[in-house]
Amino acid sequence: MLKLKTENCRIAAVYDMRYETPVEITDGSGNFGKPVYTLKSQDITKEKKPEFTPYNDYSVPYTETENGILLNKDFGVSLTAEETDGGIVLEINFTNEDVSACGISLPFSFMGQKNNSWERQFTASSPYRTADGKHLMFYLVRPDGKNLVCIAENETDGYRINYSDFLCGHYIMGMQFLSQFDRAYGRQTRAEKRVKLHIKAVSDYREALEKASGLWGIPALY
Repeated sequence: MLKLKTENCRIAAVYDMRYETPVEITDGSGNFGKPVYTLKSQDITKEKKPEFTPYNDYSVPYTETENGILLNKDFGVSLTAEETDGGIVLEINFTNEDVSACGISLPFSFMGQKNNSWERQFTASSPYRTADGKHLMFYLVRPDGKNLVCIAENETDGYRINYSDFLCGHYIMGMQFLSQFDRAYGRQTRAEKRVKLHIKAVSDYREALEKASGLWGIPALY
């Protein structure tokens, strides 16, 4: 039900095929799936930053494709993007030892953006994360009921929502799944700087829980 389009070393689009005319689920910027990071040399507690955000982060483009994998070898990051079981799986890996926070950027077509009608845009509805970081999912809803769930297969530190730097942060501009938070948050550095993310089409929260429960191999109450 979700279809990837990759070109020019990036995810150009992700289409939701549940509609008569496929609908793009990203914001159309070409930044979906790009790496996001801070550096160990940064002190995010002291540097200047835009309003309505806790810290500055950075990104780099993928510069080549090798066996279907998007790469930036100079920086030390790779992304595998595949269609599977009606959804997509994105796996980002960092080998750069200078990064502090690191993860994947997910600028969905959130409510209030200009690339889709409002019925086909998302609101960030129901995040779920266990205290130990072993299980993380985020349920995204549309007014027309064609919803999505994002499920991290591996352990992660958590997620971050990017709010607009105008209108008092009224709009959600994107979200991130982070393998590890910046060192300022006092977390231990992970041996693997990796996020494996499943994005699946669902009709309601119960189906989202069923998808997560099946992936993690644990029961869910609903």
